[in-house]
Amino acid sequence: MSTRLSPVDSSSAPVDEGRRRHYRHFYGLEPLPEGGLLTVLGGCQAEATRLLLCGEPGQAEGGAPASVRVPPMFELEEPDLPHLRAVLADTRVLVVKPVREDYRGLPLGVAQLEAMLPAGARSVRVPVLYDTSRFPWQVTLRHPTRPWEDPPLVPYHDVRTLAEAAWRAGRIGRPTRLRLEHRAGGGDGGAPRLALTPDVLRAQEQASLGRLRERERLHGSVPVADAVAAERRVGFHTVNHPDNPLLEALARAVLTELDVDKQVRAPERTLLGHVHAPLEAQVVEALGLEASPRDHWLVGGEEVPDDEVRRAHLGWFAENPEVIDPGLERHGPLLRELGLLE
Repeated sequence: MSTRLSPVDSSSAPVDEGRRRHYRHFYGLEPLPEGGLLTVLGGCQAEATRLLLCGEPGQAEGGAPASVRVPPMFELEEPDLPHLRAVLADTRVLVVKPVREDYRGLPLGVAQLEAMLPAGARSVRVPVLYDTSRFPWQVTLRHPTRPWEDPPLVPYHDVRTLAEAAWRAGRIGRPTRLRLEHRAGGGDGGAPRLALTPDVLRAQEQASLGRLRERERLHGSVPVADAVAAERRVGFHTVNHPDNPLLEALARAVLTELDVDKQVRAPERTLLGHVHAPLEAQVVEALGLEASPRDHWLVGGEEVPDDEVRRAHLGWFAENPEVIDPGLERHGPLLRELGLLE
């Protein structure tokens, strides 16, 4: 395949050589492929989607244009913008997660990105696959002055731990439905930390699906909610990390939109599998999942007891009490739905 050099001088790229080599086409260390690109922009799901759509960077296969790796949007900085503009100027198809205007102070809103495309290029909007049905207590919670900071051990918060921390700090009354003593967990038949009825768990699943359908409608995204609803296997490893079959479904929806007849097959490895949250038996039973319960986390393939995560996060809340009140405000409706807050 013939190639051409990126118009951006690679000397302006960030100093981190490992990052430059990983995104070698983006930073101009290797030429962009001729014929125009299929570019995928988004968060943690973007590179997995790109791989399923196009395969190896710089190579066109199966009727789809060639693609190159692009850093996730939450990592892009001001010095990356000339490289991004160069890639978008050579893009025939943009597959993009809808993002608000001036995201992180940069022109990364979906309309802003689409405005950088050449005439005749197509934009396919894809929804973020974010689902709370397997983990109805798992949320995102940011420190008010250090929003980049993750809690220890795993980068997810748990409203059950938030409620316990709020009670310990005297912000709320004791959450009587929450087991506060040391526990084995609810993933292997033991008593769950928070027992919920099947009706509550199924209602949480339907609410999560409803939010996904609304995002699809609001942004004109390709539809994948039906595939999420039908998935009775693992489905999600965490709220924002779908398993391989759902990533394949997303890729197929994009190819259908583009009228490209190409087989989608994920590699043997788990694409978004660095962190796996515990999967409680009560969730498996209520939702009729074809999956085995698990009472521990898997982080990089290593088992981490859920109670170890709970204790580490309680310590983090004790050191950062200023996070508690914003957390109660933001996630108050969910805390009430789960019976953790009056």
